[in-house]
Amino acid sequence: MEANKIQIIRKQNLNKLLKEKFNSDKNEFGNKIGKDRYFLYPLLWNCETAGSREVTDKTARAIEQSLLLPSNYLDFNVI
Repeated sequence: MEANKIQIIRKQNLNKLLKEKFNSDKNEFGNKIGKDRYFLYPLLWNCETAGSREVTDKTARAIEQSLLLPSNYLDFNVI
């Protein structure tokens, strides 16, 4: 899959999870995945936003594991 496309999908899925599972509470989301909300901000930003950070494979798998989601869950338009 094209690198930029996977980033767009992961970011959309992270934002959707944040909104639907955590009522947009970045502190709660961060606590659940063991990360500070400031770590999350650049992951959630649009790819074109200055300071945006890639959701790496390692980060995506760690988030999925923390949230008890199937592996590669964030990589597809499933949520």
